[in-house]
Amino acid sequence: MKLKNKIKTKLDKNKFTRRFLDYDFRTVFFTVVSLIVTAGYAVFYAMLGIALLSVWYGMLAWYYVMIVVMRAIVVFYHRRKRRRAENVNEYKERISRAKIYKNCGIVIGLLTLPLSIAILLMVSDHAAFSHAGLMIYVAATYTTYKVVMTIRHLVKARKSTDMTVRTVRSINLADTFVSILALQTAMFSSFTPEFDTAMFNAVTGAVVCLATVLIGIFMIANGKRAVTQINYEANLQKINKTDTNI
Repeated sequence: MKLKNKIKTKLDKNKFTRRFLDYDFRTVFFTVVSLIVTAGYAVFYAMLGIALLSVWYGMLAWYYVMIVVMRAIVVFYHRRKRRRAENVNEYKERISRAKIYKNCGIVIGLLTLPLSIAILLMVSDHAAFSHAGLMIYVAATYTTYKVVMTIRHLVKARKSTDMTVRTVRSINLADTFVSILALQTAMFSSFTPEFDTAMFNAVTGAVVCLATVLIGIFMIANGKRAVTQINYEANLQKINKTDTNI
């Protein structure tokens, strides 16, 4: 605890590092990092798809492009918000965040299309993610860390009033489900290449698709509810102001 307080004190001394004490800022900052990494995945799989004339790699590229688009929406929104910070209507700003949350929910729901096609091709063609040598252990460690951190930040994001933070965490959750599926296929490929694991991959793939749809539906429903609630609060404030003036 003392070490944590010392780190906070040092970060607070510098104008730039002070911003990292804000949870919302850290979320957006690391979203930029994730965006760059995901864009790399999208380009990599797109190149493999073109070079190998592989529909499977093409679907994976499509999936990662959609993840990039959602993360880019959040990043560009925050950049625009900083530029016009002084002339922002509180209720309009909250509605904008709620709409971004809802629209990203729609995109996450649509993710099931390239995802389901990729899973069907993986099962029928026995395609799989693979890692050479000891890299499978690195992948397993990273995926485990990713799952733990995704759950931790998802719980933490519920306390945030910024719906774009919740948007980022929901996108990360959908991405994490695919990482789990990728790790499973890679481990089967590395440790049990002689067994037919199509059924296991199909079941896990179906669960991932269902979970992705549910995330999208949850975000759409919550986004709509939030917009309705914010509009109600804005109208109530207008009525109260009118009554006060009278």
